[in-house]
Amino acid sequence: MSNTVQKTEVTLSKSIAQLSETLSKAINTIETIPNSDINTLLKAYQQYSDQLDILDSIKKVADEAYRHLAEERLPKIFEDLGFDSVKTGGRNFILSSQLFASIPLDKQEIGFKWLKTNNLDALIKPTVNPRALSSAITAYIEENAMEPPQDAMTLYKKRKISIRKSG
Repeated sequence: MSNTVQKTEVTLSKSIAQLSETLSKAINTIETIPNSDINTLLKAYQQYSDQLDILDSIKKVADEAYRHLAEERLPKIFEDLGFDSVKTGGRNFILSSQLFASIPLDKQEIGFKWLKTNNLDALIKPTVNPRALSSAITAYIEENAMEPPQDAMTLYKKRKISIRKSG
C-alpha cells in the first residue's frame, strides 16, 4: 500500500473516530439541558439540523467516490488485466456483473409476447416486477446462452467489485 494511501486512511479513521466522540459528547450535553429551557433545546435542535445537512453532503461525496471505484475504475482495471478476483490484505476482491432488465411502455406488447413465448408469463402482472424480471432474464441467458431481442426489453449490465474476507 502506498504511503499516501496509508496516511489518508489513518487521517480518515482518526477524523471519523473524533467525529463519533464529539457526537457522543454533544448528545450527553443536550441530555443535561432541562426541558424547561426550551430556547436552548430549540437552538440545539436547529444546530443538529444544520450539521445533519452538512453530514448528508459529505456522505454523498463519499458514496460517489466509493461507487466510482466499485463500479467504474476497479472493474475496468480488472478487465484490462484479465482478473476475475484479487486476494490482498486478507480480503478477496471479486469482479461481478449484475443484469437489470425492464420493459418500457413502448416495448410492452413485444416484451410481454416474448415472456409468454418463453414460459415467463408468470412475471406479467399489471406491470412486471423489475427484480423478478432481471432474475428471470439472467437465468434465461445462462440457460440459453442468448439475450432476449432488443425490441422486447431493455437490458443493462452493471459491473461491480465486491469485497469478501479471504478464508
